[in-house]
Amino acid sequence: MNAPRLILSAFVAFGLASCGTPQGGGAPGPRPASAQQAERQQSQQILAELQQKNMLIGGDRVNGYVDQITARIDAARPRNASRLRTYIIKDAAANAFTSGAGYVFIHAGLLATMENEAQLAMVLAHEIAHEDLGHVSAGMAQRQNVAIGQALAGIGGALLGVPGELTNLVAGVGGQAYYADFSREQERAADELGMKYLVAAGYDGIAGAKSFQVMRRMYGDNTSFLSTHPGTTDRQRTLEAEARQLGGAKGRVAQDEYLRKTNPVRKMAIKVYEQNNRNAELQQARSNLRAAR
Repeated sequence: MNAPRLILSAFVAFGLASCGTPQGGGAPGPRPASAQQAERQQSQQILAELQQKNMLIGGDRVNGYVDQITARIDAARPRNASRLRTYIIKDAAANAFTSGAGYVFIHAGLLATMENEAQLAMVLAHEIAHEDLGHVSAGMAQRQNVAIGQALAGIGGALLGVPGELTNLVAGVGGQAYYADFSREQERAADELGMKYLVAAGYDGIAGAKSFQVMRRMYGDNTSFLSTHPGTTDRQRTLEAEARQLGGAKGRVAQDEYLRKTNPVRKMAIKVYEQNNRNAELQQARSNLRAAR
């Protein structure tokens, strides 16, 4: 099977492209008001389309738990940062993306295949780091002629007619080109800042870096669609070294709690994997299901 483009580039690269000044590496800084407004409008439009097409998982059981993880990461960010908020898309791919203004959209397959809370938190930290480093608004300027409706067309078409069910969603090539365009430098910068957020939030950075190991197990070493993105093996090693330097090797992992609270989504994803012969994802999700018992 073809690996989905993960916005984490290794992690989950379905991402929109994140915010304002510095566009490459560096530390997070204030973004122009115009950039923040553009991100907010873009994110609200994407959210509205997803809601209108019944593409988001509702209810408090899983969303409430993910909100708790989100709040931990959000508390580690600069005080002037946009508030982080997360939404779960009814899709079995192990993906996530940020559209700026604090919005991060998590594909249900990511919840199904990650092994613990630290791994999911690493993904969230990486995605919001893209925004805080100015990568989203920079990408918006480059793609100003691409309509959001066009970018989401593949998602919407896959879910029409099956409300309330997890779906095997495959985004169109045009939509993916719209989203996953972070450079190698931007990916590494988001890795570094994301790890700082993760450790500051009290998580085990070594465990979080193993998100890449899970992705590699399912999709191979170069899970990113773009060849300019670094491979998962190198990025995992770099992140583990950073975690040790930050003293973040003994924080929160929360495997049992994570597997238990995300099991409803995992069971739905397993049905999709079985129906579509997605064996690598199926094996990973089944392994998590067994571990949760």
